[in-house]
Amino acid sequence: MLKRRVKNPKNLVIRIARRRIRDLVSNVTAGNQRGVAAMADHDFEWRMAGACRGLNPDIFYPDDDADAEVAKDICGSCVVQVACLEHALARREKVGVWGGATERERRRIIRQRRRSA
Repeated sequence: MLKRRVKNPKNLVIRIARRRIRDLVSNVTAGNQRGVAAMADHDFEWRMAGACRGLNPDIFYPDDDADAEVAKDICGSCVVQVACLEHALARREKVGVWGGATERERRRIIRQRRRSA
């Protein structure tokens, strides 16, 4: 068995997480309920790759939408933004910025999805 030396193990973990998240999100966006259940099972994995990991949680729970720009900027550079947003939509998160969307924006997304269904 050949051992392959990885220069940066963190990059390998991120690539694996991206691949899993891409598969899960494609299942969820296709309306496959198994995808939602699978995402619930892998909550911990995608959260480990989030750009918000280790930051002050208060950033992601602003008082109003105008204060949410800092959190949205962080989410904009995150590799798990889509999975985070889908998690918040599936769980009907009421507060905070999830996947770069405020509560108001998530409600609008849910309404748009209902209309198109």
